[in-house]
Amino acid sequence: MYSYIHYGTGGGLTRPLYAQFFREANQAIGNGLFQELAERYEKLGIDWDDLGEAALPNDIELFRRFRQLCARLRTFPNFNGRRKRRIRVGHSCQRTHYD
Repeated sequence: MYSYIHYGTGGGLTRPLYAQFFREANQAIGNGLFQELAERYEKLGIDWDDLGEAALPNDIELFRRFRQLCARLRTFPNFNGRRKRRIRVGHSCQRTHYD
């Protein structure tokens, strides 16, 4: 859940993206209705991020290591178009290797 919320959707389970759309719609139409929706979706994005953070609390070593690994995996490039595959490492984490 943590990695999906933070990395699979760009953060906030795409709610910030919707918020941006509603802000732009509000500027185009200007009736205020879309501004209220933008604010609600911005808050929903923060709430989803908070839920993702709560799912893997930093005060538990294994969870902290998994979060660090998720951040590292996010930065790996797709080398020369080779297909990514994940392998299990122990009982706790995964890492990415390229075929």
